[in-house]
Amino acid sequence: MSFISQKRFYRSIVIISVSMLFIYNLALTVFKLHTNDIVFMDFHARWQESAYLCKGLNPYKVNDLNSIDSIGIINPQMITVPWAWLIGMLINPGFLPYGIAKIIGVIIYIGTYLITSAVLANYWLNNIVNNRKKDLLWVIFPGFLLGAQIYWWWSIICGNQGAINACIIIICLCLYKKHPIISGLLMTVAMVKPQLTAIFYVLLLLQKEYKLIFTSIISGLVSFLSVSLITKSTFVELLLQTFQSGSKLDGVFYGLFDVMKFFNAPIALILFADIVCGLLYVLLYWKVFNNKNCTNIFVLFSGVAIASTFWFYKQPHDNIILAIPCIAYLYIAYVTDKRRDY
Repeated sequence: MSFISQKRFYRSIVIISVSMLFIYNLALTVFKLHTNDIVFMDFHARWQESAYLCKGLNPYKVNDLNSIDSIGIINPQMITVPWAWLIGMLINPGFLPYGIAKIIGVIIYIGTYLITSAVLANYWLNNIVNNRKKDLLWVIFPGFLLGAQIYWWWSIICGNQGAINACIIIICLCLYKKHPIISGLLMTVAMVKPQLTAIFYVLLLLQKEYKLIFTSIISGLVSFLSVSLITKSTFVELLLQTFQSGSKLDGVFYGLFDVMKFFNAPIALILFADIVCGLLYVLLYWKVFNNKNCTNIFVLFSGVAIASTFWFYKQPHDNIILAIPCIAYLYIAYVTDKRRDY
């Protein structure tokens, strides 16, 4: 096989593999949605939080005596971070009846994927292939790889925001160099799941993206302050309620050192070990690739995306963030492919 034929063969493998992964996951998602009820339990809890906030109530303080029948009582273990009760209305509108909000939620899942795929295609077109007509086929592959992540069906059935957050983070990566303020606001929205998003700020800080970080912190604090004023609860009270609830989660994967649960290690100790290892991994990854003068954002942020899967407690739908290293591998394949013309 000649060199040119060999390169065409390898390129065909990439095209076929990415396409088949996408088609397989699309078929699996349709099958799972057809054979399972879209219970939307996570979405329902997020909607309840926002709905009670609209009534001026702290979800942690809702009980049999002051609960509203049309909203219901929330399982304390299902309640998320306080600033997300307000920001989360963009994803789970608590000001609408649940039936309507649920339909909007499904539309948001589909729309977020389509928008992210379009942003990826635009980024790839303008920054990677540089409008080379013969390479336009590569432009759609990043969106395919995002859609090929295996837990989309789980995220939709549960109504979990992991898939949406992964999409928002990817959009931020495509925009933050030219639009840091918009990216900062989007990262604030993604912080409705801090266990997935927070570690990305480490690399953004190392890259000195201060405008993005400042915008995100200020908008997050505004949301937190608004929640505090609306619910008549202090910052400290809200944080303590959050930590007390988060330390009692059942049936979740507590990161890299989850196995320590079987030795009755305190959850706080397990999470501390996870955080330390996650941060060390990100710093080491940054040192290696920064010294190599790597400029591709997906290669740079692959280490953070991988660390985000083990640095804190996780659920399977959070692993959709691994689309970032998948896209990085696609970029490496493209760069290798384009070094010689066919």
